[in-house]
Amino acid sequence: MSAPVTRSVRGAQVLITSAVDGLAHDIEESEVLVGHGRYVAMCGAVVLSASLAAPTGRVCRPCAALRCPDLSEEVGERRPARAARRAQSRWLAVCSVIMRGTLRHQAVA
Repeated sequence: MSAPVTRSVRGAQVLITSAVDGLAHDIEESEVLVGHGRYVAMCGAVVLSASLAAPTGRVCRPCAALRCPDLSEEVGERRPARAARRAQSRWLAVCSVIMRGTLRHQAVA
């Protein structure tokens, strides 16, 4: 069994919804420009793109964790409820800013 492919986050990424799992994965923009229709996501999943007219699916958690690595917590780590809620709130705020920037970038293009 081969080891899962992991990639470092660099350059611009595009969210593409997979026709296989229905999740929106981060794909490097340079890979999308090649235009083969089958891409390797930042999390290592092979993505067969769904119709670009279809609404974006839920964001893939491993891709989101790679996008914001400092906000993901280690497995087994326990936090008090208040600290966990604050961390989740900060994480959602950062993801919201990222998505707003992505949407603005798409509107300009």
